[in-house]
Amino acid sequence: AEEYEVVLGSSGLFVLTMALFARAGAFLVLPAILLYFWHTGRINHRSLIPRNWYSVAGGLTAIVIAVGCNSLLRQWTGASQNVLFGNAAFSLYGMAAGYKGWSQIFRDHPEFYGSSNPVFINQILEATWTLIQHQPLQLAKAVVLSFGDFFVRVFGFAKFNFLFQDFREHLILNLIVVSLLNLCLFAGVFRLWKCRAEIREARLLLFAFTGIVLSAPFVPPIDADSMRAYAATFPFVALITGIGMASVFGLGPWREAAAEGPVIPIAAILSASVISIALLGPWAVRGAGSHANFEVQKLCSANEKSYVFQTHPALAVHLVEDSGQGLKESYPSTTVD
Repeated sequence: AEEYEVVLGSSGLFVLTMALFARAGAFLVLPAILLYFWHTGRINHRSLIPRNWYSVAGGLTAIVIAVGCNSLLRQWTGASQNVLFGNAAFSLYGMAAGYKGWSQIFRDHPEFYGSSNPVFINQILEATWTLIQHQPLQLAKAVVLSFGDFFVRVFGFAKFNFLFQDFREHLILNLIVVSLLNLCLFAGVFRLWKCRAEIREARLLLFAFTGIVLSAPFVPPIDADSMRAYAATFPFVALITGIGMASVFGLGPWREAAAEGPVIPIAAILSASVISIALLGPWAVRGAGSHANFEVQKLCSANEKSYVFQTHPALAVHLVEDSGQGLKESYPSTTVD
């Protein structure tokens, strides 16, 4: 039974790591789960250093394999020249500026427009380090604000319209819904804490939730795009919230139940299917296609400059007559700073 648990736990960590590569998010959940593996082994053997490191070694191996698979995917899809998680530099500058969002870099340094990707990232990091040296308290303030903003935005999807835009028709109702969901979330955490000694899954959820919350300064909720950056780890939040709802409404006690025999093969098949989709899906969409450079006959006159766009049929390029024409004329809901 222990071998099956190690295999299932490792495959789950593999899928979670691949999901975090697909949409960068709360990466600290990975060391948090590894810490849970170590903690569980220490409890079982009543020693500081567990005798059995199978679960920790299996989890580390799964993460390393996921990193290798992501590298292969980047090679297959032609994305190896891009900076991995380059957007984090934008968010880091926004944090250093006092929790002002990723776009703050362009307000403070408009000269960065048009720079090439690697050079651009280095310029942002240098500007961020300079800002931290001159105003270190701004970063400390941003860290505190990110934790509070996490709980404000974590249930941002549960609203009747966009809570953080200019619509106010259902603002009070939206705030009530989000507040009740946060209440259930905290109730779930409290219930898990009470039964952490009896139910090992309670400890897993507590460790995972701690890793998610501690990731807030590294994945600022203000930049998380309606918390989509936390999509890979949101099932943990939803499960804890559901446990809290059961506690608030006085449903029956939660009891630990061992997985029955047929459950393990089904879980393994589902995990293998998800892994196959995560690996082969991007290759089928982009990797199988050719990336040849197209030669287009020059159609412009001598005093004009031609541009060639190689794009996907599902994408769209909107051309305007002059640079002074704004997006507001074509997309009324768009806000341009």
